Amino acid sequence: MNEASLPKRTRALRLAADIAFVLYLTVNFLFAHTPVAQAVMALFCVCTVLLFFDNRRVYFDRFFLFYGLLALWGLLGVLLGFAADRDQAMAMVKTLCVNLAFLFCLFQYLLQRQDLRRCFDLYQLSGLVVCVCVVILSGPSIIHYRFGQLAGVNPNGVAAFLLPACAMGLHLLMQTKRVRYFCSTALFFALVLLTGSRKGLLGAAIVAAVYVLWSDRKHIRRDLLVMLAVAAAAGIALFAVPQLYRVLGERLVNSVKTLLGVASAGELELSMVERSGMIQEGLRLFLARPLTGYGLDCYTVVSGYGTYAHNNFVELLVSGGIPALLLFYAPLAGLLVRGFRNGTDSGAVRLGTALLLTFVLLGVAAVTYYERVDLFVIPLLMAILRLQGQKAEDGTHFWKYVKNPYRVFMLLGDRGLLNFLPDEPYLKLLYRANLGKKADFKHPKTFNEKLNYLKLHDRREIYTTMSDKYAARDFIAEKIGPEYLLPLYGVWNSVEEIDFDALPDSFVIKTTHDSGGVRVVTDKSKLDLPELKRFLKRRLKKKYYLTGRERQYEKVPPRIIAEAYIGDVEGNPPVDYKFFCFDGKMKMINVCTDRNSDVKYWYFDRDKRIIPCTEFCRDASEDAIVWPNEAEHMIELAETLAGDLPCLRVDFFATLKGVYCGELTLYDYSGFFGEYIDDWDERLGALITAV
Repeated sequence: MNEASLPKRTRALRLAADIAFVLYLTVNFLFAHTPVAQAVMALFCVCTVLLFFDNRRVYFDRFFLFYGLLALWGLLGVLLGFAADRDQAMAMVKTLCVNLAFLFCLFQYLLQRQDLRRCFDLYQLSGLVVCVCVVILSGPSIIHYRFGQLAGVNPNGVAAFLLPACAMGLHLLMQTKRVRYFCSTALFFALVLLTGSRKGLLGAAIVAAVYVLWSDRKHIRRDLLVMLAVAAAAGIALFAVPQLYRVLGERLVNSVKTLLGVASAGELELSMVERSGMIQEGLRLFLARPLTGYGLDCYTVVSGYGTYAHNNFVELLVSGGIPALLLFYAPLAGLLVRGFRNGTDSGAVRLGTALLLTFVLLGVAAVTYYERVDLFVIPLLMAILRLQGQKAEDGTHFWKYVKNPYRVFMLLGDRGLLNFLPDEPYLKLLYRANLGKKADFKHPKTFNEKLNYLKLHDRREIYTTMSDKYAARDFIAEKIGPEYLLPLYGVWNSVEEIDFDALPDSFVIKTTHDSGGVRVVTDKSKLDLPELKRFLKRRLKKKYYLTGRERQYEKVPPRIIAEAYIGDVEGNPPVDYKFFCFDGKMKMINVCTDRNSDVKYWYFDRDKRIIPCTEFCRDASEDAIVWPNEAEHMIELAETLAGDLPCLRVDFFATLKGVYCGELTLYDYSGFFGEYIDDWDERLGALITAV
């Protein structure tokens, strides 16, 4: 959306959040752990919350759950006595909690702004301000020391802060070809060199190599030559420029000599020797307590070194054992997998993935799990991935939980965590969660209540056959004839049995024991076959009958079938006519149109007059639907299939090749349709006379 078209309040809030973002990045880096930095962080969080209330959206990611569990694991270490120093461990728990709140707000900001380029520009602006402040605070003697040293900030920290700015400049340069981004990239890269940070130099090399080679795979040789030329120029500069040699070149040479074991006493890189000893001591401590560790931030206490481990993996293993390591790195591994899968067509995803990969790799030489500057790349990649192909309703679910906290039972039920509950109390909870009101199953009146009542009290054996997507074909053929069945390509008990090469270019594939386990394939050449196989395997394992307690599915064997795809002249899905029959009489029609884009659901009575039972139907015109010549014939067929059942929905497609029966549904939306307006839920409930 164009910024100028937004309301003044929204524009003002976005501007305030942008300013707070730059202020936080700058002040927190220069004056970390001071009241000023804390005040600016609070200001940024407040601006983000105001954006949230203005936009009515809030976003979540599993990383926050894992990071919160890491803090909880640290707290348990304090409470259960595993922590070697309770006060120090508790202080780190508090730090992680603050980090969790800040990273959550940062994630919200990046998504609420919906403008990654602006966020990249603002980060670069903050980097420039930091550099100017470092120069001013350092004075004329700056040329004799590592960049940042005289300003009272850690040069390695400066490099870590400037590395994303350098990468963002590279990304924007490749996207826009603008000179200013070439200048910003070159400037930040030069300043990373001046910090004398070996990690910073390595990080810049990793990000550049991954991002450039991934982004331009057609010219890999050329790009490799360019990067080698840049590396050669940087190497020459390291040895030719006295300042660079003093702060970085000499340290690199000594590091190599130390690793090769050829360094003299004066050339020995003592920090590498010491850190090697730290790692060995950390591994010894870890093996003594592999499951519990010694408490967060307690490496300094138990190692004898009096400082942190300088290795994120070792630090976590000593702090909280294997659980701490997994809680931190498991979601990052998932993020990287998603990044590499989705980065082919998105430069921003490639940028975020390269930065996070660098963050993980550099963990062998730095402790990063609690450093906010380093952690920035995590919500950055999460936001980039979320913005890619974002749906209109994304982020709006939180308000639904605010209005109806019972919705949490939908999540618990879908994940099988409520399977222990008997059917009736479970359905009452799910009814409250979906519809926001109590259910009356003793004296049901509404359509949804009566459908759930039928689930509990009407369990005929024939329902299992009718719900089985494969066995229902025989039922339909026997009742109305096999000519109304879609051509069948095969039925299989497992994914491994399917010969996808033998299937036609278009088909519909689905599982037989559930609802929703269906994929429409219109062009097999564009099919993501591994993803489809994963989908089908997940659906085969799902015990769908427990989700909505539709017990007729319990005895349906989990199988897979493939049927013909019957589209219109242009290949689009045909209109879906859903006939609701009550005691064998068709009394309501649900017409589903535009199924491949903005799907619409129309409700009509027996005389094809629109039923204003939903917001859409209240404002819709019934003249928009052109009824096919086969409409009355489909009604007759539906009534034949319904027999004397209290309620059955029969789906038909009217195509150029004839009429086909799609499926039979006993409980529409499993009895939890929440879009009925006014008193229509109760008025439609009167159609079910058996209850």
